[in-house]
Amino acid sequence: MNIAEIPAEELFNAITTPYRGKVVFIDFWATWCGPCKAAMKQSEPVKKDFVGKDVVFLYLAGENSPKGTWEQMIPDIKGEHYRMTDAQWTYICNKFGVQGVPSYMVIAKDGTPKHFQVGFMAHPIFHGGGTSFTFLEYLSLL
Repeated sequence: MNIAEIPAEELFNAITTPYRGKVVFIDFWATWCGPCKAAMKQSEPVKKDFVGKDVVFLYLAGENSPKGTWEQMIPDIKGEHYRMTDAQWTYICNKFGVQGVPSYMVIAKDGTPKHFQVGFMAHPIFHGGGTSFTFLEYLSLL
């Protein structure tokens, strides 16, 4: 899909609609972001637990990630990858409150956003009844 041609306000639906019926884990990242790269490296073994399950890992980057660097990096990051224009990136970030990278979102099987987090995903995100979950652990609950 050539996303550069899709209007910014239609982009998110265009990217996520093909995955309806699956949980979609979205990683807003940049090639130059050290915490983004560290989180990806740490998550690779955990992602193996979701192979064959209805979970899609979707990686969104903007033009502030140099295209050549992005193209070299994405083969080693298992998932679906999109590099947005500056206008698309700005629109999506404003829409969902992305104030920095890494940021993460979980989209439920019905296409509705269920959780959003700014910062490294290894930190606990839910506390309740004496239990806390990391972001990736949360995926197994949906």
